[in-house]
Amino acid sequence: MSKNSSSSSSFASASISASQDYYYASQARFGFYPPYHTSIGLRRLGLEAHGTQVDSVTTVMASNTISISSPYFECGSQSVFSAPPLEQPNEDEDDNDPTGSIHPATPLQAEFRKGGDAHLIREIEALKAKLEELETDCNELSDENLELLLKIKETNGGIAELEAEVTIVVNELAQKRTDIQTLETTMQSKEVEIMELRLNRSKLEVKCKSLRREITELQATNETLIEECNSIKQLAEELRKEKSQLEEHCANPEDKLRGFYITDTV
Repeated sequence: MSKNSSSSSSFASASISASQDYYYASQARFGFYPPYHTSIGLRRLGLEAHGTQVDSVTTVMASNTISISSPYFECGSQSVFSAPPLEQPNEDEDDNDPTGSIHPATPLQAEFRKGGDAHLIREIEALKAKLEELETDCNELSDENLELLLKIKETNGGIAELEAEVTIVVNELAQKRTDIQTLETTMQSKEVEIMELRLNRSKLEVKCKSLRREITELQATNETLIEECNSIKQLAEELRKEKSQLEEHCANPEDKLRGFYITDTV
């Protein structure tokens, strides 16, 4: 029982062991095949349930053929495995054998057969599930590709519009740069003019100060001249008075002489 349980667990493991090959080969020599026939050279080609990849696996089960394609499996140049044809039993032997079996299966053979078939069925179901997942993923990727193509077409049209807008903006920027350079040149010339005007203003301020001093001096001179003019006017008035007085004295000669004598004596 320990050997049978170890053989059964080996069928449920990740790879098909050499004991399976030997078992199926020995059964084939006697013309006996399990209910589900499959190739016995899987392990010789390097197939392992965990890690090795096979492009296509064909399993013949009784009269039905199931083909499974998956990117998770790969076996090189040979991808289709089939079981050898069933040998037709001898009718005479069937008549003699009340059980109807050419070679009755031992309990060990039945356990081997049951474990191997269950393992293969599980692998086939897993492969079918993976195939469905891959088909779903492929459909989703196809839809995504179509959406991306539509987006790319829309983007190409939008890119042309954006390129035209970018060209317009670039031209506007170039014009603005030219205007800025022109304004900078004008501003520099205006700054030079402003410096000249400031220098002229400084000179004019100095000249204004000197003129203010001259005006002050002229005002003082004018006042002095006005005072002198007033004094001259007063002197002229006095002389005019004296002249009138002398004219009065000259009108009478005696008075003139008397007055002259008096003046001399004094």
